[in-house]
Amino acid sequence: MNSAMRKFAEIVDDLGLMDLPLQGENLLGMGDKTIRHGQDWTGSLCPLVGQTNSMGLISVGCPVRWWQGIEVRGSASYKLATKMKEIKQKLKVWNREVFGKLESNKSLALQQVEFWDREESERILTVEETELKKEAKDNYRKWRSRRNNSLERIKINGEWLIEEQEIREGIANAFQSLLSEDMGWKADIGSLQFDQISLQEAENLERPFTEDEIHVALMEMNGDKAPGPDGFTMAFWQSCWEFIKEEILEMFKDFYDHSSFLKSLNNTFLVLIPKKSGAEDLRDFRPISLLGGLYKLLAKVLANRLKKVVGKVVSTSQNAFVRGRQILDASLIANEVIDTWQKQKEKGIICKLDIEKAYDSINWKFLLKVLQKMGFGSKWVGWMWSCLSSAKFSVLVNGVPAGFFPSTKGLRQGDPLSPYLFIMGMEVLDVLIRRAVEGAASGLRINLAKSEIIPVGEVVEMEELAVELGCRVGTLPSQYLGLPLGPQIERLIYGMGWRREMPKVVVRRIEKVQRDFLWGGGNMERKVHLVKWEVVCTDKDKGGLGLRKLALLNKALLGKWIWRYACDKDNLWRQVIKVKYGQEGLDWRPKKANGAVGVGVWKEIWKNQNGVGIT
Repeated sequence: MNSAMRKFAEIVDDLGLMDLPLQGENLLGMGDKTIRHGQDWTGSLCPLVGQTNSMGLISVGCPVRWWQGIEVRGSASYKLATKMKEIKQKLKVWNREVFGKLESNKSLALQQVEFWDREESERILTVEETELKKEAKDNYRKWRSRRNNSLERIKINGEWLIEEQEIREGIANAFQSLLSEDMGWKADIGSLQFDQISLQEAENLERPFTEDEIHVALMEMNGDKAPGPDGFTMAFWQSCWEFIKEEILEMFKDFYDHSSFLKSLNNTFLVLIPKKSGAEDLRDFRPISLLGGLYKLLAKVLANRLKKVVGKVVSTSQNAFVRGRQILDASLIANEVIDTWQKQKEKGIICKLDIEKAYDSINWKFLLKVLQKMGFGSKWVGWMWSCLSSAKFSVLVNGVPAGFFPSTKGLRQGDPLSPYLFIMGMEVLDVLIRRAVEGAASGLRINLAKSEIIPVGEVVEMEELAVELGCRVGTLPSQYLGLPLGPQIERLIYGMGWRREMPKVVVRRIEKVQRDFLWGGGNMERKVHLVKWEVVCTDKDKGGLGLRKLALLNKALLGKWIWRYACDKDNLWRQVIKVKYGQEGLDWRPKKANGAVGVGVWKEIWKNQNGVGIT
């Protein structure tokens, strides 16, 4: 159910409407159409409606009544988990008997396709019948695709697994091994020094949770993302907040007092997302964690607190997941450094390092030690330990959970806390990389197969250095964070006369793809465009869909760099631009990049200053 469908259901429930199940003969010549009516009208004119299966007439209010009718004794998290389990069983019955009916719907769709195939073999179909046949095929394709994402075989450590049972066991065992910490030697980071948060900031992180704080975090979350093992999307908790909030607040209070919660709330599904089309090797799948809704809410509240202070302890060389910084900053810095080396005829080496299984490999004890040295209090560190150590995993293989095992290391992609914990762990590498012991300390290791060294200028003995380091030699232009890196970036960007704006031919082509998708659907078929594109791009409050015009968006994003230069005075990328080009205008804008100085990126960004009114 998407957000629009959910809003419609809420309106129906607020008005006290219900679907009239049409049994026996057609009513009012309506065939199999649905009539919505008030319950009073049902009771007086159609008493037989009340005799239908109540599970088929589910409304927004049904889960409320079910929930309130369940009596449980125990801790707050235990009561919530028990109620969810009972509601889940009721919804499973309803889904199987009324709402889902996957196999029967798929069978009916196939029958429609076969009917039109027979008709077409006997005679020429009319235009209307041809359209009906197409709709039948689309309908069948929709139901078939719900069971289409399956693994028929997979390669794990060079060995092919084909049988369903061995695929399930092989994948589960592989991830259990990946998420288990070895007991080897780990370097001590006790002598390292880090920036610290203040005592007041540490105490503020450990303050009691408030209803407003929890509700704000809940409403910030995407309600329609795939649920975890509990089966409840965040939309359930958002919709039912008013009558469930007291129990949720009690769970947060228990967590505050005891730094723990029922471990089953932290059970996790691992879903394998292919990195490329036709993936069959386990290494070509990315594991994404589907978390339980209540744990995700708890982690979101904690993450909202943590992100306010993470910038105090993470150096300016890290740009991701820190408020006021962007990952694009690093690409700009790298290109400007290369440009300076080349213009000044200097020699240098760029090392592109890939962290092997970064999220899955980080050591928990190392991470907690880092938090302590950064000034986080004992209660906060205890909360982090509870969130990390209580997780248990099952891997979804062809829609069925395989295995059920704990982990002893790693962070979960999908956990709101993970990005912030990871960058704080990576902060240590800034020091440890010079001591060449980062792998032993943190559990993180450089993936030399994906790493490379790139010479700038005439650098001698590159091959010997690559052999010594165990990586390969790369060349410019290259890619960094998915973006072009090196001197040929200008040729890549300007080959079609592109200066600071996206070429009009590119804009037209992309917008055509957008229009075809809007009117033709996922099949990208050519259909009549019922509304002018200008209207489609109009703001929603003026009757449009609010889509952005690409040319204007392109200018706005370029202009944002100029604005950021004036505002982000402490960011590393700004310091690089300031030192390289100088500044003017009372320290709020750089000098113009003239002549051969400067790579195309910043020169073209600066040309856009007139578009944002800078003179």
